[in-house]
Amino acid sequence: MKRFVAIVTALACLAGFGTALAVDQNTYFNIGLAWADASYPDELQDAMDILEDLPGIDHMQIGIDLGLYFATGKSGMFGPALTGIGDRFEDSNDHMQLNQYLVGGSFRHYLSGERGKGFFLRGDAGMARMVVDASGADAVTSDWGFGFLVGGGVGFQIGGSTWFSINADYTSKTIEEETVGGLTVGGAFMF
Repeated sequence: MKRFVAIVTALACLAGFGTALAVDQNTYFNIGLAWADASYPDELQDAMDILEDLPGIDHMQIGIDLGLYFATGKSGMFGPALTGIGDRFEDSNDHMQLNQYLVGGSFRHYLSGERGKGFFLRGDAGMARMVVDASGADAVTSDWGFGFLVGGGVGFQIGGSTWFSINADYTSKTIEEETVGGLTVGGAFMF
């Protein structure tokens, strides 16, 4: 929990540095955190549910959203993005974490006609990968697969060239012939 508070505080400080006028801006950096609900193939999902129910196990899922966008028209933006879901189980001595990543192109369209403000729709597509890390073992990294993300939200200008958005996204990734994914709901600063 302390790390989460520190990350949110750092994001708020970074957002305060935006001072350029929004009208002149053509490049945008997006950084976000979210609550997540990861999904796995049935057998793995059953094992995760059993693990979560064990006494003394703490379970936390977090979504990340990093993107570098370039203006396209008055209401769109396109650029590279990294999204992911971290699914961590731990007790007082050991941990296991499953991370799923999607790296690719991301497009946002703002229905208001002005980038950063109002409701927007989002679509990403690209390469996907999973990494499993556990106490006392080397991290295991999957082969590359493919995935997509669809979502939307609402953005607010909070000063100068800084925006805050609340969004919900659904992602699906096919990695080594298995499908993983999940839902994230969170917030992001864009400057």
